[in-house]
Amino acid sequence: MKKTLIILTLVLFCAVSALGNVLEDLERDAEEGDIDAMIRLGNLYTIGRKVPLDYEIAAKWFTKAAEMENIEAQFILAHLYAKGQGVPQDYQQTLKLYTKAADQGNVEALNSIGDMHAAGQGVPQDYKLAAEWYTKASDLGDIKAQHSLGYMHFKGQGVHQDYGLALKLYITSAKMGNIDARNTLGQVLLLFTVLMLCTLMVLYKIVVKVFHSITNKS
Repeated sequence: MKKTLIILTLVLFCAVSALGNVLEDLERDAEEGDIDAMIRLGNLYTIGRKVPLDYEIAAKWFTKAAEMENIEAQFILAHLYAKGQGVPQDYQQTLKLYTKAADQGNVEALNSIGDMHAAGQGVPQDYKLAAEWYTKASDLGDIKAQHSLGYMHFKGQGVHQDYGLALKLYITSAKMGNIDARNTLGQVLLLFTVLMLCTLMVLYKIVVKVFHSITNKS
């Protein structure tokens, strides 16, 4: 038993030492301007993997990478500002960073800007503008944007109400694996089914009434 404990202690010591060396290497590389190292450190501290969860340290490294125009860092840092994690909550800064990332081709940032305009976060609520951003992201294949744009067409928010287009967007998003779109699609199809059944029942009653009327006359 003692021998086993000694072996386990040595293994744990080696693992901790190895992790310490990895972190030291990452921090050294990051300090020297390695963007990949900055992103890796930021991610480690964001999820608390192998290191204590620390949003402030994570935000520090994402900020450094974002200042070097890294798209991934800009997007993640924008999310941290939106949540107030490791930095003060600041929707203006969130929008600024999302916009920078979107300008460099980040499709998720396009969708996130749409979310901000739809919810009125840091900007006046504007469904028309939200729909424009969702359309940009949707055209580039973002499944969240496709779902959101489908909802706007279904409700007629910021766009003309178009059930056919809404259904098409829901189906496209669902096919790509969006669980929310699949759930919404199920609800929409159920609604359409109920409406069709109600319509058929009304038509049936009309037909029966007309039939009896003709029969009674004869």
